[in-house]
Amino acid sequence: MALLRRHNVLGAAPEPLPMDAASLSAELRHTFRAPRAAGSPARFEGERIAEGVSASPGRAAGIARLGTERRDPRDLQGTVLVAAGLDPKDAPCLMRVAAVVATGGGILSHLGLLAVESGKPAIIVSGRWETTARGETVLTFTSEECESRERRIGEYRLVERHRLRDIGHEIHEGDLLAVDAEQGTLTLLGRDATTLALHEALRQHAAACERLERAGEDDVLVARGHHLRTRHQLEKAMARVSAPAVVRFAVDEILLAPAWSVTDIALRDGVVLLRQLTERPTTAGPAGTAVRHVTRRLVGRVKEARAQATQHIPAAATAHDVLALRLSVLRLHDTLVRIAGALEGAGLDAGVVAASEQRDLDAMVCKRLLDLRVELARSIGDESRPAGARRGFGSSPGWGGAGD
Repeated sequence: MALLRRHNVLGAAPEPLPMDAASLSAELRHTFRAPRAAGSPARFEGERIAEGVSASPGRAAGIARLGTERRDPRDLQGTVLVAAGLDPKDAPCLMRVAAVVATGGGILSHLGLLAVESGKPAIIVSGRWETTARGETVLTFTSEECESRERRIGEYRLVERHRLRDIGHEIHEGDLLAVDAEQGTLTLLGRDATTLALHEALRQHAAACERLERAGEDDVLVARGHHLRTRHQLEKAMARVSAPAVVRFAVDEILLAPAWSVTDIALRDGVVLLRQLTERPTTAGPAGTAVRHVTRRLVGRVKEARAQATQHIPAAATAHDVLALRLSVLRLHDTLVRIAGALEGAGLDAGVVAASEQRDLDAMVCKRLLDLRVELARSIGDESRPAGARRGFGSSPGWGGAGD
């Protein structure tokens, strides 16, 4: 336990932590039994992933653009901005980019505040800015590679990492990057023509699906034609995919990217494409693994949000706090149900037995809201009552006394 505490496994606490053995043991049990979202998946061969700190939540992918100096914000549309840091003058650039990666700053820096304000995913990673022999600026980072061995000890899953080593990588202008600020990871996918074509096909088809779903009677035929063309292009791009890292990218984009989750048409098309990946011998293993990790991750996030809501709702100070906690669980739960249903409808194993019931949480929310209502009514009554009558009802004429 002393070793865990020295390495900050238990995290920071608002009050000094107890040091006696019994209290520490209870704290450890509580810490390790608390529901958590699924951790980082086992790495596929060739994956280049940098772990960082989330500054603004979300997920996005795009072409890397290194720095904001001498750039027109319009040229950054849909890209991933990679910079040493951000200043308030960079706000116009943030409105255009898909995500931000920085090597400096923090969640309360200009980067974090601007990214949250603009609704863009952002992470901070460790890296070095270097200049190549050709005068090109690159960002270098290291990723860990190891041999993972998993075993269970009672109710706990233990993952051991052996032969740990660091591998160096470089991010160049024009590389495809995937930013997952929920997991705190940056995936470097490079500039391979097949990967870039897949990214563009995914982007275009998601846009076509949204256009079709919103099309009116006058535009529906044109929207359907565009939808069919982009789907055909995406099927061709998917057929050329074989690298496990790119397979995982495709699965994560279809099931987690906001552009694919806004329409039922996109999700329906997406799971059909995922089924094709699972039916091809060269991609079946990575595709199945990636799909199951996404659903396990969503299940973990639902459980984690439920645990937090169950802990904080009974003591929530305002109705806004109560409803915000409930809404966070509801959104994650609905996302899980929607994705699991789509996968099972396409004949894919979602790895989810059943979605958890929400009635107990709703009952807790209703009880706390009623308690807050009673407390508010009592405080209003106390404040509006004359000073001499605040000791009790009926102590003054005009406030419910016997003479009224």
